[in-house]
Amino acid sequence: MSKASKTVGKVAGTNDIEHTQAKLHAEWKVDYYQKHHEIALDQLTGLSKWLTASLFTANSGGILTVLNQFEKVTSPREAALLFVSGLVFALLGAVANQHYSNKISRALPDAIFYWNEVKITGLTNSQRQSDIESSIHRAGERSWIGEALGWLSGSMFVVGVIVFSISLA
Repeated sequence: MSKASKTVGKVAGTNDIEHTQAKLHAEWKVDYYQKHHEIALDQLTGLSKWLTASLFTANSGGILTVLNQFEKVTSPREAALLFVSGLVFALLGAVANQHYSNKISRALPDAIFYWNEVKITGLTNSQRQSDIESSIHRAGERSWIGEALGWLSGSMFVVGVIVFSISLA
């Protein structure tokens, strides 16, 4: 058997243990990212859908109540403005949630694809790995904005109810 035939299928400068470790790590990473991808998207879309619908309904109901009681209320503009602000913040929160779910949807499949390659070949690329990890981090680092806007919308509703009830008295 010649020396050339012994190296077929091996990459120069690497050994079988490194390939096996890389493949095992890649298998774990693929499972992790697939589960994370599904969970992240399910949670984000579920939360966004119900939160936005609830906030739209509550703030719209507040606006309609103010309009129905317009003559009886001492300061209807302030309460209506708070409810309209609540609608705007709910809309902005929904847009932010959609934006960040799209960013995560693009980042995680790239990671899954890369780690599937490593799982098959056993070859890693530290630069590509770093780029993938940083893109996932960037995709999620501002995802709290949509939730914060939702809380702000809910707060506008509560304050609008308080202002409306005080102005009725």
